[in-house]
Amino acid sequence: MDKIVCLVGKSGAGKTTVANSLRLKGYNCIDSYTTRSPRYENESGHIFVTLEEYEFKVRSGYLIENMVAYTYFDNNHYWCEKHQYEGKGITIYVVDKAEVEELKTRATDVEIVVIYLDASHTVRYNRMLYRDKVFLTEEDKLNFENTKDFYKAKEKAMSRIGHDESGAYAGVTYDYLVNANEPLDIVVSEVDKLIRDV
Repeated sequence: MDKIVCLVGKSGAGKTTVANSLRLKGYNCIDSYTTRSPRYENESGHIFVTLEEYEFKVRSGYLIENMVAYTYFDNNHYWCEKHQYEGKGITIYVVDKAEVEELKTRATDVEIVVIYLDASHTVRYNRMLYRDKVFLTEEDKLNFENTKDFYKAKEKAMSRIGHDESGAYAGVTYDYLVNANEPLDIVVSEVDKLIRDV
């Protein structure tokens, strides 16, 4: 039987980074379809489609037959389809609480394991601020911190943390809890070990 390992956690916990690292180790990973725009060039973790493409799939009935998880967040649709995991053994999927609940209801042909990545407010905030940034020197970092992009990143990070803290993850159920305050390479190793042991 196929298995979907759901990575759940608040914004900035490291879910996508962990999933991308596991993909490099050979795991199948579901890239959610989404109608949101990419945050940056070559963003991974999603298949970006237009609202019109989504609406066509809904009207045609395709999604009724094939969608196994769905959520609507920040005015955008996110979903996955059966073909993304069927016959692929262990599959990694970055999801939110609502998607886990729907997945457990709709994907009855697969075993579902939920791993919650738990990181502090401070760790998550800093990860979001410097997401996908590489600084060669401390001066490069200081230069970034004096740009409009940095202030936009701060606003976005606070907004996402506010959403998460408002109860979006209250009552989430999981099979395993991983301390995601550690450096992400350690988190990846811990999650990989859990997957191999289950």
